[in-house]
Amino acid sequence: MKKIYLLFSVCVLLFSCSDDDNNDNVDRQKIIGKYYLFSTDDVEVDDCGKETYVDIKSDGTLVSEYFETDGDECISFDGETTYTYTIKNGKITIDNEETDDVEVISYKFVGDDLELTYEEDDKVFVDYYVKAE
Repeated sequence: MKKIYLLFSVCVLLFSCSDDDNNDNVDRQKIIGKYYLFSTDDVEVDDCGKETYVDIKSDGTLVSEYFETDGDECISFDGETTYTYTIKNGKITIDNEETDDVEVISYKFVGDDLELTYEEDDKVFVDYYVKAE
C-alpha cells in the first residue's frame, strides 16, 4: 500500500510540475509584445503617462521607458532601459544587469492586456498596461 501511495504522490508531483512549466511556456508566448501604461491603482494616468511602455521580447529582454509631466512638457524619466527577464509561476523576475537590481513582479492577463503588481517602499502598486495593436 505504501508503494502505491508513494507512486501516486510522485505522479502527482511530476504532473504538477509539468503543468507549471506548460503554463510558463504559454505565458512566455502570450506576454511577448509592447504594452502602454493605462492606470496605476485604478487611477487612469494622464496622456503623458500613457507614453510609458514596457516591450517584452522573445529573446528574454524587456525594454521600458517611463514618462512624466514636467510643467507643460512630457519627458522621459530615465530614458529607455533594457533588462533581462524570466517567467515562473505567474511572476516576472526582472534583472537590471548594470545596477544588479532584481525585481519580482506578479502578473495577470486581462484579455490581451497585462496587470502588474509590485512592491515599492513597503507599498503595493497595481499597474494596468494595454497591449499595443
